[in-house]
Amino acid sequence: MMKFDFLSKDKSLIFLILANLVPVLGVLFMDWSVFYVLIYYWLESAVVGIFNVVKIVMDTRSFLFRRIFFALFFIVHFGGFMAGHLLFLFILNGFFTGSSTFSFSDIFSVISNVLVYAAALFTSHGISFFTNYIGKKEYKKIELGSLMFAPYSRIVLMHLTILFGMFAAVLTGMNIAVVILFVVFKIFVDLRAHRKEHDKISGEPSDDLGFGLKNLNRFKMVHKKLFDKIVSK
Repeated sequence: MMKFDFLSKDKSLIFLILANLVPVLGVLFMDWSVFYVLIYYWLESAVVGIFNVVKIVMDTRSFLFRRIFFALFFIVHFGGFMAGHLLFLFILNGFFTGSSTFSFSDIFSVISNVLVYAAALFTSHGISFFTNYIGKKEYKKIELGSLMFAPYSRIVLMHLTILFGMFAAVLTGMNIAVVILFVVFKIFVDLRAHRKEHDKISGEPSDDLGFGLKNLNRFKMVHKKLFDKIVSK
């Protein structure tokens, strides 16, 4: 039997799950396309970056000049990463829609339409910040140099998952069942990455979200069968 006691240990995970459900509501009630879902999760990366800058500036163990330098370096480096990622998403959208051109006004329009819903992402990561980084005093355990590159591994894993899921959604005609299945899988990846990240900082052994290896394999198998069934229709 699966255990979900990890939710009681870290209440921020509940908000992480809720924030990930926004794209399902967007597809069901706001006529969101695949592109809007991708932009929503692109904004999540931006939120992660914002809180990482706050963490860097808050590291009072380092001199103020060093913190400012590291924060500015991260903003430039991460900003370039985000800009390249956004450009890739627009090119990918053009490939699927047959549109070969886009302007800065197009970029602004799409982001502004989704931006209001990013409040859910900001709330989720904000609660995690105050629960873990402040409340559990992670700021005493992680070095400034580690903060510089902390977001990248989780973000790359997250967006590989997103791209895989969205390709599947496009191939099945934006089938809502596929979108829901993708969001469930994305939530699982997020939860696991979140726990590994914070367990590593705290020095506690990761428990794979309380699933256990047997249940974890079963979870993957069930969702693979569902996906195969939907695609075959």
